[in-house]
Amino acid sequence: MRKVIAVEFLTLDGFVSGPGPEMDWVGDIYTDEIAQALGEGQKSVDTFLLGRVTYQGMVNYWPEKTIEEEPFLADHINPKPKLIFSQTLKSAPWGNHNNARVVKENALEEVQKLKQQSGGDMMIIGSANLLQSFAQAGLIDEYVLYVHPIFVGSGAPLFKEKVNLKLGETKTFRNGVVRLTYQNA
Repeated sequence: MRKVIAVEFLTLDGFVSGPGPEMDWVGDIYTDEIAQALGEGQKSVDTFLLGRVTYQGMVNYWPEKTIEEEPFLADHINPKPKLIFSQTLKSAPWGNHNNARVVKENALEEVQKLKQQSGGDMMIIGSANLLQSFAQAGLIDEYVLYVHPIFVGSGAPLFKEKVNLKLGETKTFRNGVVRLTYQNA
C-alpha cells in the first residue's frame, strides 16, 4: 500500500505560518543542507498532494527551475504528478509539464483510492488545511516536521486536534532546524 507522507515547516510554537499568513521565517534559514534532505525524502514519492494556496505559491517558482538552479529538488518536484485539491481552481498548469490536475470533490475518497493502487508514496507539502482533513480521516502515514528555531506567537497551527504519533527519527541541521519524523501511533 502506498503511504501518504506529510512534510511541514513549522515554528517551535507549532505554527505553519505566522499571522497574515507570513512564512518569511522559512526563507531565513532555508539552506542547501535542508534542500538536500528534502530531496532525499522525495525519492520514494511519485505523486504530490497540494492545496490551492500551496499550489499557487509553488507554481510561481518551481515549474521552470532546472537541476542547475535547484540541484536537490527540481528533478523531484517538476516531473512528478500533482493533485491540487481546490473548490475554486478550474485548472492547474505547471509550466511545460502537463502533470497537475485539480480534484474538486471527494478528496478523501480520491486519496484512499490512490493509497490502494500500486506506485510510490504520495507527499503533502504545506497545505495545512488539507493535511488536517486527511489526518482526521486517518490517511496520513508519516509526518516529517522541519521545526525552525523561532517563535511567531500566533498564526495557523499545524494541528487543531489531538493526533497521537510515534517518533521514528530525528536529525539536527547546522542552522538549528530539527527534522522530526513520526508515524501514527
